[in-house]
Amino acid sequence: MTKDRSKRIPLPPQKLLLETFRYDADTGLVWWRQPKGSRKLDKSGGTVGGSGYLMVRVDGRLYTLHRIIWKMITGNEPMHLDHINGCRIDNRITNIREVTRSQNNQSIGLTRANKSGYVGVRYSTKDRSWTSYIKSGSKRIHIGNFKEKKLAVESYNKKAIELHGEFAMRKVQHNIFMLAKEFGSENDGN
Repeated sequence: MTKDRSKRIPLPPQKLLLETFRYDADTGLVWWRQPKGSRKLDKSGGTVGGSGYLMVRVDGRLYTLHRIIWKMITGNEPMHLDHINGCRIDNRITNIREVTRSQNNQSIGLTRANKSGYVGVRYSTKDRSWTSYIKSGSKRIHIGNFKEKKLAVESYNKKAIELHGEFAMRKVQHNIFMLAKEFGSENDGN
C-alpha cells in the first residue's frame, strides 16, 4: 500500500466539536451552540471556500465542514471523504462516505482541462478518431479508438463501471447526460 502524503491539519477532539456545534442530519448544516463575536445562534456555521467546500473556523483554525461533521458523528478522522452526489456543500451524513485516495479520484467529475465535454474521451487529430481511456490505480488504460464519438463514450462508460463500480457513477451519469444533450434523449447510455 502506498503512503498517503496528504497534509491534513488534525481535527479538534470530538468532545470540543460536540460542545461547539449542533448538527442537523436532515440538512447537513451545523449551528453554533454559543454566540461569540459575529457568530449568531440563528445562523448556520460555515462559509463556502475557494475549493467549493463549506469551511468553518474552530479555535482559530480553518477546516472543511464535512470533515468536522464526520468526526462529530463517527469520532474518526479519515484521510479521505467523498460527497456521494458530488455536491461539495451537501454535508448530510448520508451523502458523505469514507474512501481511499484512489476511490476519491475515481469519483472526480469532469476537469477544466477536458475539451471533448466527456469524461475519458478525447479527439485524436493524428488518428482522426475518438480515443477512450481510463485510469486504474496508477495505470492509464487505452480502451480504444472510434470513428464515432458516441461509441467512444459508451466504451468508456462500460469500462468505468467494470473497473470502478459505484465510484464511476458520477462520471458515467455526466457522460449519459451529455450524450442525450448532443445526440437526443433516445440515447440510453449503453
